[in-house]
Amino acid sequence: MWDSMYAAHGCGLAAPQVNIPIRLFVADSISTWQQVRGAERLEQFPDNKGIREVFINPEIIYQSDTTATDLEGCLSIPGKSGQVVRPWQITIRYLDARFREQEKTYAGFTARMIQHEMDHLDGILYIDKM
Repeated sequence: MWDSMYAAHGCGLAAPQVNIPIRLFVADSISTWQQVRGAERLEQFPDNKGIREVFINPEIIYQSDTTATDLEGCLSIPGKSGQVVRPWQITIRYLDARFREQEKTYAGFTARMIQHEMDHLDGILYIDKM
């Protein structure tokens, strides 16, 4: 999963995108931040601590009423992008790569990435939310 994501210059990849029918995705907002968003955008997301994480069977258990609209693209629809409104902050429960249960809160760009990848697990693309 990691190799496929990095080869496509992505920051997240869900198993269904590569024809693996399981509820798993990987996300990396550390090493791909500047490549995907640009260094000038980093200052707009001061809460972005970055992650490099495997998410197994994730579920959102909280989402903020505060939302943000931003441009999203997708490895499933190369060369296209569009504005999507998403909750600014989420808390999710999931299993990590070692099958340990985790419950964490994310905000900003990282929360957006996670929601985007979680949508893939339910057959939803960002264009469905535009």
